[in-house]
Amino acid sequence: MLTWKGSYKDQSGPATAAHFHGPGEPGKNAGVAVPITPNASQFEGSASLTDAQEADMMGGKWNVNIHTTNNKGGEIRG
Repeated sequence: MLTWKGSYKDQSGPATAAHFHGPGEPGKNAGVAVPITPNASQFEGSASLTDAQEADMMGGKWNVNIHTTNNKGGEIRG
C-alpha cells in the first residue's frame, strides 16, 4: 500500500493534474502510474500497488509531478 501526503505553493497557476509517474530513469519522462486526487495543495491519499510497481518505486524509478496550464508536462517534479 502506498500512502502519501503533500503540499505545494507558488505555482504559475492552478494545478490541472497530479500523478505518480513511473517506471522511468532519473531525468526521463514516464507514464502515469497512480493519479493523485484531488490535485489541490494539501493532498493525501493511498493506492494498492502491484509487486512490480512497489519494486520500481522503491528502486527510485517513480516521481511525483504537478501539472499546470502553463506547464502541461509538469511544473513540479520530485
